[in-house]
Amino acid sequence: MAQLGEAFKINIKKFDGTDFVLWKDKVLSALRATQCIEAIKEDFESDSPDKNLKDEKAKVILMTSIEDKILRRLTRKTAKEMWKGLTSRYENKNIQNIMCLRKRILNSKQEENESVEDFIDRVQNLREEIEGLGLKMTDQDISMTIMQGLVFAYDNFVQCLTINVDINDPGDIDLDEIINSLIIEEKRREEKNLDKNDNQDDKAFHLKKQKLRLIFQESERTLISIRSSDLKLWHFSLGHLSVENMKKLEAEDLDFSHISSTKEFCESSTLGKSTKLPHKVQGKTARNDNYIIFHSDLVGPMKTASIGSKFYIVTYLCSRTEYSFVYFLKQKSEQFKKFKEIKNYFELLTERKIKELRTDNGKEYLSNELKKFIKEAGIKHNTSVEYCQQMNEKAERLNRTLIEKARCMLIASNTSLSLCSAAVDTANYIRNRSPSAALNGIRLMN
Repeated sequence: MAQLGEAFKINIKKFDGTDFVLWKDKVLSALRATQCIEAIKEDFESDSPDKNLKDEKAKVILMTSIEDKILRRLTRKTAKEMWKGLTSRYENKNIQNIMCLRKRILNSKQEENESVEDFIDRVQNLREEIEGLGLKMTDQDISMTIMQGLVFAYDNFVQCLTINVDINDPGDIDLDEIINSLIIEEKRREEKNLDKNDNQDDKAFHLKKQKLRLIFQESERTLISIRSSDLKLWHFSLGHLSVENMKKLEAEDLDFSHISSTKEFCESSTLGKSTKLPHKVQGKTARNDNYIIFHSDLVGPMKTASIGSKFYIVTYLCSRTEYSFVYFLKQKSEQFKKFKEIKNYFELLTERKIKELRTDNGKEYLSNELKKFIKEAGIKHNTSVEYCQQMNEKAERLNRTLIEKARCMLIASNTSLSLCSAAVDTANYIRNRSPSAALNGIRLMN
């Protein structure tokens, strides 16, 4: 009986009718560890003292791992009969059960007071139940289910997570990375809310009817008063846009014109936009609206991979509109594919042909397939002298603008570098909607 007593050292949470797949794995591991796994097999017979002992040990493990209300409904004569009763009741492999489980997992939604971690655990539990019935679900399916089921407050964060994901490439979605990012984001929000609560004073106020009026009527339209704290928030939201360009914005119910250029100091902008002194300007080529030039440059590899394992950034700038396009690549060789995409998109949208492509001397711009493509398209390709970035100044200036804005946003929000691609994409979105000095202050979207 000394050997039989060893089974009591195994501590398994009692099965209560839920999460059968996980409980089953735990029990099977315990049965293997005690060398009595064969006691639950169909062909097992208790026809010797050793086999009787194995059967008793297996019964002890099962009986001490099942709630009494479930145990009473089982035949407890042998471990094999107990196991057969459990699997037939809780491991129903018919099509109706599979359809029911699939419907439950695809319609999973995070409850109002449910944490992200608990919601993910619930989805993973359903996945294990489905796979226990022999139906496989991919990491892509589970990732989409989790992200679609999150509460509305996580919509923007989910967009950042998936902004560079190729839906046609299953390997582009890393389930573990998405789960870790969501859990870290939830903890960050909890800490942020905790800090807010710690800073609140124990004071309460009462507002009488129509006493909360923050708008004033001093011009033909109603304007919202921009305080110092509001200005700083708008400065952050607009990708650390300069005060001069903020004044040129004509937003609904907003007026920045009265803000002093020296009123605020932004440490993030100073850190993110510090550079060495510029080279002398040699002169500018006269602008020709009918001669469309695309300036391009590739940045990377980055030290930290962005979400989707992207290490490179390629940018394209239209000389006519100053509008910029940004793409994120896993490899340099993908540049050719992106150039074909942007060429077709731009020419269909504007009904104008790209006449010239200006780049540096990087190998990604000197491939035989790119040379053949631009030759057939009638595009002139100008490359700069090697190691002379100044000759590709338009593309270099664009990259600097986007990287500076992204760096400022990451510094100000104390965010992980893995979100660099999302920050650059946001910076490009803001740039295309901000006033441009090259267009005399006109917004690029206009």
